[in-house]
Amino acid sequence: MTLIAAVAFESGIAIVSDTKVTYAEDAIQSARVFDLALPKIVLLRDQIAVAISGERPMETVRQLVQRREDDLGDIVDHLRGVKDAGFIVASTAGPSLWTVGDGKVASVPAGELALEGNPDAFGDLTRLYNDSQEKWGEVQALIGAMDQLAGPLGRHPSVGGYCLTAVGASEGFRFLSRGTTVAPRALESTASTPGELTSTMGITLPAGNSAWYQSVLLGGRGKTPGAVGIYVRQAKAGRLYAHVNPHEGETISASDVSEFAALALQRGQELQVVHGPLPLM
Repeated sequence: MTLIAAVAFESGIAIVSDTKVTYAEDAIQSARVFDLALPKIVLLRDQIAVAISGERPMETVRQLVQRREDDLGDIVDHLRGVKDAGFIVASTAGPSLWTVGDGKVASVPAGELALEGNPDAFGDLTRLYNDSQEKWGEVQALIGAMDQLAGPLGRHPSVGGYCLTAVGASEGFRFLSRGTTVAPRALESTASTPGELTSTMGITLPAGNSAWYQSVLLGGRGKTPGAVGIYVRQAKAGRLYAHVNPHEGETISASDVSEFAALALQRGQELQVVHGPLPLM
């Protein structure tokens, strides 16, 4: 299972997802939230994005990216036929949101949350979002809610990994790039600079290391907006998910986030570089 959520508002759409893949009979693999992470938001083209939940997510993404040029109606018809899965379909036209699952399609009005995935987590995400929406606005409130549920203090085992965020506006959908500072049993909360698409989140440290560590999520830009990079500074390595086949991740060793982005560019993937939180003292 997983958790995906979205909200449409006057100036655009915000979509969030976790990145954890749960293997029903393999707890060890399920805990590998870095090297087995999966971007569960697919930017099909500038105007259309789809968030996925449910069984066999890698195969679902593989089939979905083959339909980049399909009409919106044909994409929705395909998703209606996918079993044991739920989807949020977003279009910048409107902007508009729909949920798709069990063969049914439902339109989600502007200002209301679209939710799919683990229903046990819906109430918590809704409460966390409502508690901060008026103060922080739709985008940051949605990110903050998912950060708390995907992080080490989250109460839902099937929700975890990283909080991936896509924002859609007049120029189209783009992944949000942001830095994070994380500890296995604690979260560091930092306010974002007004107007900047940055924030802080938490995940469980891969390999059980108990030290603080820092990660940077890098969104695709240029001709590869659907690419995603996840760089962990203490590991001096990152995972790259290409625009064309985001279901296939590659681990790349790099001394810092700039080198990681440069190596991604050598592979044809342009990423937006951010340098994240300040180093720990």
